Amino acid sequence: MAGMKRRGRIAVVVAALVVVAMVGCLAGVRPAYRYYRQAIAQCIQWGNSYMLDEQHLATLQQGDDALLAQAKSSNAVAQGRLDGKFYSRAEAASKAVRAERDIDTTAAKTLPQADCAAHQLPTTLRGTGQRFEALTRRSGEAVARLDAAFRPLELALFDGDPVRTAQQHDQLAALLPGIRCFDGESAGLLADEGLRHALDGAITRSEADLGDAHATYGRYVGDQDALYKAADAMVASRNRREGIDCGHQRCVALTFDDGPASTTPGIAKLLRTNHAHATFFAIGQKVGGNGSVIASSPHRLDMPVGSHTWSHEDLPKIMKNHDEPQQLDATAQAIQTTTGHVANEVRPPHGAVDEASRTYIGQHLGSSVVEYGVDAYDWANGATDSSVRHEVEAQVRPGDIVLMHDVYRHTLDDLPDILAHLHGQGYRFVTVPELTGEYPRAGTVYYGRDDILRM
Repeated sequence: MAGMKRRGRIAVVVAALVVVAMVGCLAGVRPAYRYYRQAIAQCIQWGNSYMLDEQHLATLQQGDDALLAQAKSSNAVAQGRLDGKFYSRAEAASKAVRAERDIDTTAAKTLPQADCAAHQLPTTLRGTGQRFEALTRRSGEAVARLDAAFRPLELALFDGDPVRTAQQHDQLAALLPGIRCFDGESAGLLADEGLRHALDGAITRSEADLGDAHATYGRYVGDQDALYKAADAMVASRNRREGIDCGHQRCVALTFDDGPASTTPGIAKLLRTNHAHATFFAIGQKVGGNGSVIASSPHRLDMPVGSHTWSHEDLPKIMKNHDEPQQLDATAQAIQTTTGHVANEVRPPHGAVDEASRTYIGQHLGSSVVEYGVDAYDWANGATDSSVRHEVEAQVRPGDIVLMHDVYRHTLDDLPDILAHLHGQGYRFVTVPELTGEYPRAGTVYYGRDDILRM
């Protein structure tokens, strides 16, 4: 009997040790898996960012070379239409950026994006992602330097250029509807309503200049700058009223694609119940038949609706087939007609975007492009309630934009747990403008709070 008791106690101890070991293993596996998933996500995000920013920088340099040649051939400096020091600064900036880009392009060749694959070691993936991030930031800095150096040349040379002036007129005209909509939708929602006067004045001046046949390129540029400055001040005021400060808080922007669908109202209700802001990107051909689904939010600033093209077509293919009027223009119009909201954000299907498509979206729609850094993989074969939750929890970091879809039942079913878990981690659920603290810039691509590609 004593032997049996002893063996029983030993069995209990062994079982306890097994449980402790299993718990220890699980405790170690979870952080390791999180590190691994974040490394893949980081690598893919910054690899895509770098390739897109390099496309833009190459296009920008071609235009700048043409501008320098135009200034030289037109004798703008000799005629006093252009300060010689502005020409010299622009030329020097162009040469410096070209030299830096040659170095960065050589370095990038050792970092093929295909290496962001799951078979790589997590440390390798993270290192590759960090190098892509560094290259992207250098490209972004180069874009900013070129913009600052060449703006005086543009203002001097384009004021008398009817083609360039007409293009800037049309870009301002495309931007204005979204700004007006934001002005109206933010009524009563700011910490300082007095800030509205500046935006109202900028809108009035822009409208007057658009109707003035003698308005210049420079006036249109100034109008656009004034609109953004005033709108940014209102975004900041709205954030203060809501207690949102993503520079110090753990913020995440949830986004839902491919709707509206029968599951969309349930997702919207869950978000409101949890005081969570989010963005929906709607398929144009679905909007007409499901208008009430996406028109049900009382405040568009909390739950805006953006465009996801008419039939989920990749943006580069849309541009190649010259299908922008149906895929992009018609979707924007359908959303505005149905909701009364001007869609100033576009989510590229499959994340595919190129220089041509972001330029069209910026210049003709006055809209931004919203990408993502976290993919919930709720679209994947075999996705379940728990798999969606685990993917989000493993990848998410402060400042991220998260891709989900409001067309799947398992996404709806798992959303309460996702919200509860992230809330427990101290996360605040915000829209993209709340995350970045700025009104969406036309043609700008947002991958996350700290990964923004400027035009």
